[in-house]
Amino acid sequence: KVKTREVVIEDEDDDDVDEYNPNKRKAGTKKKRNFYEKEQPEQLKCKDEGPFFLHTIEIKLERPNPNFKYSLYHPENDSSSIGILASSVLPNLGPFDLHSPSGLYSATIAYSKQIPLTSDQLRLVKIFHQYIFSSVLKVTKFMNFKGEDLLVIPLKNMGVDFQLINGYSAQSSPKKLRFCTESEQLVIFPTYKMKTEHYFVEEVISFMNIDSTIPGETSTFKEYFLEKYGKELQDESQPLLRISSADKRSYMLVPSNTKSKQKNKKDLYNTTLFVPELMGVEQISAGLWKQAQMLPFILHRASSLISASQLLSDLKYRVSEGSLALDKFPDISLQKSFLDLLKVEKSKSDRFPSTGNILQALTLRAANDCFDMERLEVLGDVFLKFSTGVFLYYRSLEEHGLSADEGDLTTKRSKLVGNKNLFKIGQNIQLHNKMVCVQMEPHTTWRSPGFESLELENRIKSLDAQFAEFFNGDKKSTLSVGSLLSWLTEEDLEDMMSKTDRDVLGLASQRCVENNAAGIKLKNFHLISDKSHADCVEALIGSFLLTSGQSGALEFMAKIGINLSADNSTENVMKRVAAVSGDYQYFKPQTDAFFDDHVRLNEQGRASSLYLKLDAQKIESIIGYTFSEKSFLLQAFTHASYGDNRLTESYEKLEYLGDAVLDYLVTTYIYTHTKADPGRITDIRSALVNNNMFASIVVENELHPYILHYTPMLQNKIQAYIEDREKDRMTSANAEIDRSLGLINEVEPPELEMVEVPKVLGDVFESLIGAVYLDSGHNLTKVWKIYSKLCPQLNLVMDNPPLNMKKQLMEKFPSKVTFSSKPNSGLKVAVTAKISVGSREYEFKGLGMNKALATLAACKLALRKLS
Repeated sequence: KVKTREVVIEDEDDDDVDEYNPNKRKAGTKKKRNFYEKEQPEQLKCKDEGPFFLHTIEIKLERPNPNFKYSLYHPENDSSSIGILASSVLPNLGPFDLHSPSGLYSATIAYSKQIPLTSDQLRLVKIFHQYIFSSVLKVTKFMNFKGEDLLVIPLKNMGVDFQLINGYSAQSSPKKLRFCTESEQLVIFPTYKMKTEHYFVEEVISFMNIDSTIPGETSTFKEYFLEKYGKELQDESQPLLRISSADKRSYMLVPSNTKSKQKNKKDLYNTTLFVPELMGVEQISAGLWKQAQMLPFILHRASSLISASQLLSDLKYRVSEGSLALDKFPDISLQKSFLDLLKVEKSKSDRFPSTGNILQALTLRAANDCFDMERLEVLGDVFLKFSTGVFLYYRSLEEHGLSADEGDLTTKRSKLVGNKNLFKIGQNIQLHNKMVCVQMEPHTTWRSPGFESLELENRIKSLDAQFAEFFNGDKKSTLSVGSLLSWLTEEDLEDMMSKTDRDVLGLASQRCVENNAAGIKLKNFHLISDKSHADCVEALIGSFLLTSGQSGALEFMAKIGINLSADNSTENVMKRVAAVSGDYQYFKPQTDAFFDDHVRLNEQGRASSLYLKLDAQKIESIIGYTFSEKSFLLQAFTHASYGDNRLTESYEKLEYLGDAVLDYLVTTYIYTHTKADPGRITDIRSALVNNNMFASIVVENELHPYILHYTPMLQNKIQAYIEDREKDRMTSANAEIDRSLGLINEVEPPELEMVEVPKVLGDVFESLIGAVYLDSGHNLTKVWKIYSKLCPQLNLVMDNPPLNMKKQLMEKFPSKVTFSSKPNSGLKVAVTAKISVGSREYEFKGLGMNKALATLAACKLALRKLS
């Protein structure tokens, strides 16, 4: 079987029974979701009473897009820019990459100075701020301005542009465009249209005027506007304007996949052209407008980094006050990185992840950013399982002696590493305020500073809590918190506050029944699943592991309530009690595997006799390691049926320990030696960390004869497995055996019984690894050396992980394989695989102790015959 995370046994008595939870979703799962109100970091607020700290935003074009069909903008050459006011001095933020259609820009935020503002100046700054987000960016629909957050302010030559602030009034009537040589620096809008649309002037076309024919039409501009809009144009000599949209929405956090084509010169004018006389002019320049379009992404980055920094500060890490940036993990060689992850530096670590590293661990894949937490989650998950396994192993020795039950250890570990426990830890450290859960979309998911729509969105939340009452049966079973959002439209929001609950929910439920999907998103609330909290906790552990090693990761875990220090109790870990001090204590390695002091002192002769019977020296020569304390080796090869060994336990607890050690070693090796995504890492790990592979390693290295047991049936199973392996080897080596399809008996399908891989073989390998881990004093480097010696095909499997037999068959004959099952004589199950090849159909019968094994047998036989 493939080793997977254990089934978690949940406590049902500590869930919040008062919260809305349709279908009683289990805590910690993906389907259990909740609304969390978004909170702006305190540093990004601007209080009316001040103080007012001015910060400049510097934007620079780093790499222009050579195929961009409009004029390039160089903000570094523009005397106008945007600043922000806050009541706290912010750290330097950036540089941030911004992927505009015109090219790659970089942006930084830097503190400038404290400035005085009169109450009237503050009022005008707020009007300008609202103008930027409501009129320029148009991102405040259904929202009200409440203030309190940072304020956007225009700058001229890095100083406050009071002339622009004083000259601007929200009630001022639009200026008419007067043609001048600087028209190309303006933002214009047609005054004859009902809906306000904004445009940049790309070119003043002096060789065309209002008497020119409209491209692709027969009428002139003068005739067209008179006929369609009743506008009689006055200035016969005015040139025309080639324009580009100033309202275009671009997602700037990742590079665009679409490539723009360079237009031919003659095609440039075969487009919509504007008449200056009918244009209004915006108060700000095209340059300032273009900077404002980048502003939401800059502020999103700033807010995310400050929130990540706050998490570190809350946990008493000394964050540099100098600057916060998006930096990558240290660029170190793969081998060094892997070996570093095996070491345990017991001195207190001063290293911890940068704010950028933390932000990566808090960014879900759904955010569609240039980084996410998924690979870090894999690393954190496996380290959590390993370190928890070691902790519980040693705690069981101290609390229960050698009588501790391996099943109890597995159950406790399952609970500690389970998503429910990790979700609650995530709640304790307020992760919902810091996670980046969905794609940053200024018009749909981003809350503009100072704006909110709490009344409307609280109404939606209230309606969502009643949504399940409108359903019965299958549809009702699909609902969870937030389901209503999928069946509302933006048009529904226009008059939602005046509609009754029944009107809104009746329409939404009708759409749901008819599967007429709609969809809205909230700006004031995150909708986050419990599992996403758990995933981010694991990713944070992975982040600390990469930058601070095992010691740094363990210290971080202790701070958030997974305190695996040797001086802590299992009860405290179960209760998620966080460490008060940073002093982490490591367990001293177990000295031997003997039951007690009586055996230790009085049974050495018996022990020596058992070591000879085991042939300990031969095993040591095979694995390339000499045990300092051979009682560990004796335990590792002792099956529960072997009554002659009364000196140690059987191998079960070592198997439990070895499982965690192997999982950690193999996963970190894959992580550091490939750039595989989490799915690929899982595939490779599944191929390497499973009972079949471990059993194969034991037999390949001829370790199976040394297992101490008194079970003839077990010996028969091992022998049958070895013979089946030989048969497979001969089949693949002999190209003539049953190669022709014509040799297959089509009347009676050929039959094969699946030889089950004896679990004891894989268990013994895991227990051997656990024994070496203990005997070597927890030296993972030595353990890895033995594993890589016994498993030389490691890199081969990594490069091309094998598929299971059913998957192989389905991929070889897509859409041509069907399975049917029926009881067989005795206790076995029979499964028949039918495969269509051309006009012929072949059948292969598999037998097994259960349906899964019988299916694999049928697939195995089919692959042999049809190879």
